[in-house]
Amino acid sequence: MRTPMSMRTSGRRTIRLRLTLLYGALFLASGIALLAVTYGLVSHATANEVVVSKGPNGSTGVFIGSGSSPAAAPGPMVGTKTLNGGLQAGGSSVGIGNLTPRQLETQAVELRRQAVQQHANELHQLLEQSSIALAIMSLISIALGWMVAGRVLRPLRTITTAARERSATTLHERLALDGPNDELKELGDT
Repeated sequence: MRTPMSMRTSGRRTIRLRLTLLYGALFLASGIALLAVTYGLVSHATANEVVVSKGPNGSTGVFIGSGSSPAAAPGPMVGTKTLNGGLQAGGSSVGIGNLTPRQLETQAVELRRQAVQQHANELHQLLEQSSIALAIMSLISIALGWMVAGRVLRPLRTITTAARERSATTLHERLALDGPNDELKELGDT
């Protein structure tokens, strides 16, 4: 297999190199679009909220998780974590006990800050790992594009070589290319 640099002739890029770059660019563009959509969906689906609410018996609670209210939470989520003397985070509403409204608000502000920080860290990690995977897959797609372009252009090389070898006395001979009946086979027959 020849390398892309050895395929350049007279300072021109070969069609194989151009096709390879086109394949790679299309893969990279669609990969970036997929990454952006995935990032947006994950960001929206994992956004954490902290809601301070009053229960039916007059108790005050804090809800942390996805959803619009404590009623939206189906129950405790995996990874429930105890914070500041029994206050729990992870997707359920929790009674606070005898905290004053000011202490409750302070707790809620701290939980909001922690939830936002954790969410940002998770999104950053998702972006880093996805970017690495995209870079690796882009390199693989360029290598595969190089091989596919070579295979697709093989009949064209056969035609070029045969045309160089023909003389004025042998122009009536056909190339008899193998493969599907496509434009390249038609060109060879012509």
